[in-house]
Amino acid sequence: MSLDLFWQFIEARPTGAAVMAEWRERCGPALPAIAPVLEPTAHHATAHPAPKPGRPPLRVVRHRDGRLVGLCDEGRTDRVDLSLDDVVLHAVNPSELRRHLCVALSIKTAHEPVGTLPGSVRLGHWEPRPALQIPVVLIAAPDEAAMLTALHAVMAGAKKPPIVLTPGRSHWSEPVKATADAARATLAPLCEVVATDGSAWRATEAWQAFQFGHLERAGLATPAQIRAAKPKKKRESRAAAIDGLKRELREHLRSARAHYHATAERGEPKLLPRPEQQDLAKRLGISKATVTRCLNEEPDAELKLLWSGADNIDYVRKFRG
Repeated sequence: MSLDLFWQFIEARPTGAAVMAEWRERCGPALPAIAPVLEPTAHHATAHPAPKPGRPPLRVVRHRDGRLVGLCDEGRTDRVDLSLDDVVLHAVNPSELRRHLCVALSIKTAHEPVGTLPGSVRLGHWEPRPALQIPVVLIAAPDEAAMLTALHAVMAGAKKPPIVLTPGRSHWSEPVKATADAARATLAPLCEVVATDGSAWRATEAWQAFQFGHLERAGLATPAQIRAAKPKKKRESRAAAIDGLKRELREHLRSARAHYHATAERGEPKLLPRPEQQDLAKRLGISKATVTRCLNEEPDAELKLLWSGADNIDYVRKFRG
């Protein structure tokens, strides 16, 4: 399934803040795949989409008794009763977005703080072969000028020519492309390189074309050299699986903590559901059986604590990882 509608929304509105009704309206059937990267904020909308497409948005009005309603100033839609959840703005969680992209594109996740959007986010690096690490960066900017500014900043801090992901191509002005060319960087639109199978994000065939093209463009290697390289053996190493599970659970707990505090500010703290074992297996590229063994057969003490804590709202609230 295509995520085009999601990337179009992010490109038009890099902050990505909208009520869930708008996310649902704009992203359509792709919403189940997108929902895990969204989180409620502490802010409330002043407008809400009308129930019928094509109608003007409704103005959100809070009565003295606390009731919320949506009113159409043009009189084209009857008054709509709204709940607090209806008007809470949901935004893209940069950490979750980075994690989903790194898993889908087989990128090793960066260790530095993820940063905020709009702007640039260091996703991590792609390793086509040992000792060759190519930085991969996401830039989401509201216009061409902001895109160019962010791109200059990325190039100034890059030790090797990076692959720069953007939601789409609409901000690829001539100065932007010239800047990338001068630095031997590669621009790649997420709308072309990432899709979804159900709720799981995956790389499209176009991603490999951008990768190999970048190797030639940056003068790092030729596609023939990379193809000829001996592939790494894929072994479900217990130690590697445990490390991966702990990393995924720490990322989840950070998101869950933010979700808890955001919902607590609205008077109703909620626990972000713990990821299913099958979901963790997909993210790490290992079998569900391996996940189960790591969690149940003499589990690593820290892993056991993170796994049980992810299902405990008090642990989530106090989490400091």
